[in-house]
Amino acid sequence: LRLIHGLAESDGRRVGQLRGDQPFGSMEEFTQRTGLSRAVIMRLSQADVFASLGRNRRESLWEALAQERISKQPAAARPLFALLTPEDDPLAPLPEPQPLEQVFADYDATGLSLKAHPISFYRSDLQRLRVIPADQLATHAHDSRVRVAGLVLLRQRPSTAKGITFVTLEDETGTMNLVVHQKTWEQYYATVRRSPAWLAEGRLEIRQSIIHIVVHRVQDLAHRLKQLNLRSRDFR
Repeated sequence: LRLIHGLAESDGRRVGQLRGDQPFGSMEEFTQRTGLSRAVIMRLSQADVFASLGRNRRESLWEALAQERISKQPAAARPLFALLTPEDDPLAPLPEPQPLEQVFADYDATGLSLKAHPISFYRSDLQRLRVIPADQLATHAHDSRVRVAGLVLLRQRPSTAKGITFVTLEDETGTMNLVVHQKTWEQYYATVRRSPAWLAEGRLEIRQSIIHIVVHRVQDLAHRLKQLNLRSRDFR
């Protein structure tokens, strides 16, 4: 729950405490016991936290909206069918979101996904471009030219590095360490400074167990991942 963007710590603690006392059996029970606002419950729905209650994102969002509308009405004015529980009147199943849609929603809600990595959905296209996955770099020769792609996890330029920026990319197989010299950084500034996903070409350096890529060229992959809410960690 700590990873969910926009969820107050107090709300997260309340959910954790109540769940520890007794597991929730339904969304209706969750709403009644926690007393959380519709906005918070919808944010939890977007983070897919109700999957354990048999509700996918779309179903839990619809149920949260329906419960909010009913709860705002005076008891005497509520429809007769509002007295039914979800077990009495089960929600019509809504289509399960597509895998890529689910991963994008995970990133929007929490900044990560346990379902799949975004890059994995484009691996077939990347293979045609001869892009090498992170876990296969060690099988290539030192000083060979390689092409890699991934999400930007970190950009770091230490004051002692003489203008060199160190970048960590991540694909579905692991992480890659990139070295970007000042000239390359300036040449591709718009991409390297702002893009959350790169396709990079460079020279592979393997020294003992240390692998990194000295980058010569960078392309922006963000147009393919524009729905992702990505945040890299940038330091100087």
